Formats: sequence, C-alpha cells, structure tokens
Amino acid sequence: GLQWLMVLLFLLLSLNSIALLLLAVVWVVVWLVGTTFIIGDRAVLPTLGDRMPEYYLAFLVFLFVVGTVKHLVLLWCRVWSGFKGTCCCRGASSQERFHRHIRLSYFYFFGYQLRVVKAYLVLLVNIAVSFVLIVLDLRCFGRGLHTWW
Repeated sequence: GLQWLMVLLFLLLSLNSIALLLLAVVWVVVWLVGTTFIIGDRAVLPTLGDRMPEYYLAFLVFLFVVGTVKHLVLLWCRVWSGFKGTCCCRGASSQERFHRHIRLSYFYFFGYQLRVVKAYLVLLVNIAVSFVLIVLDLRCFGRGLHTWW
C-alpha cells in the first residue's frame, strides 16, 4: 500500500526524481516495521539465519507473482491497444497510451526498485573488491601484490 502511494506521488509530481528515491527508502522502512511490529519475535527466532531461507523463498515467490501479473497486465494492454487501434482510435494516440501503460507498469510492478537494489549490490561488490585490492597492495609483504609489476 505505501509503495503504491509513493508511486502515485511520483507520478503526480511530474516524474520527480526525489519522489523516486523515496521509493527505495520505503523498502528499508517496511523491513524494519515488519520485523519489529508485524512479525515480532518470530522474525528472528530461533535465529535469523534459520529464517533466511524462508524469507528468501517467500521473496522469490512474491517476485514471480508480481512478474506474472505484470506480464498479464501488459498483455491485456497490448490486446486492448490493438483492438482500439483497429476499431476506434487510429493513429498515434493508441500507441502513445500503450507506451504510457508500459512506463506505469515499470513503476507499479517494482521494475525500478529491483534495478536500484541490483545497482546497490554491484556497488557493494565493487567496494569489497577495491578493499581487497587495497589490502593486497599494502606494503606489509615487502611490495604490493597488486601493483608490483
């Protein structure tokens, strides 16, 4: 509910990037509220490590269901756009409306949010690799292992 409200705010503010950034913040807030108030102690009992496979599988099922609904909505929009294009409204308005539906589904079905999460994961991996290379390049072994040549 809150996620879709943020998407609506993004669309009402003429595709404002700050409102789009708040969409990523909502994920963290939902996780904190969910583990604290909604699930309670069951979220981490017996341990969080024991619960992680369950959370991971539930997240994958959620993404699969959201992706399936997205494809069905886009299929329906394509069929409806084709029907209106042949029967009622010829011209660019039908295609323009269809492209608008594609853009809306990108936000409503978490396309943007998943890309942000992937970008953050790539950023964290790059930082970790850079840190490892910095440690290897320290002169504690007599010369830097990474840049000695």
